[in-house]
Amino acid sequence: NLLREGLDLPQVSLVAIVGAEKRGYLRSATSLIQTIGRAARHVNGEVLLYTDDGFVSDSMREAIEETNRRRSIQLRYNEDNGVTPRG
Repeated sequence: NLLREGLDLPQVSLVAIVGAEKRGYLRSATSLIQTIGRAARHVNGEVLLYTDDGFVSDSMREAIEETNRRRSIQLRYNEDNGVTPRG
């Protein structure tokens, strides 16, 4: 929950969300996007979304799509402006 609240920890390179398919406050699309965003601050950041049954919830799908959308914008910006991420 501390990651979701916007704690800025750029050294966080791995975020694992267990029970990501479950419904509730901490599993909404917005909460998943915020938590996933913590790993995005690290040049080698990764996020693992674990589910009990392999089911991808609507919240998970929305968070993944939004993350991919933001990533493509960032990559385009980096390319257009000669930015090379560094650790």
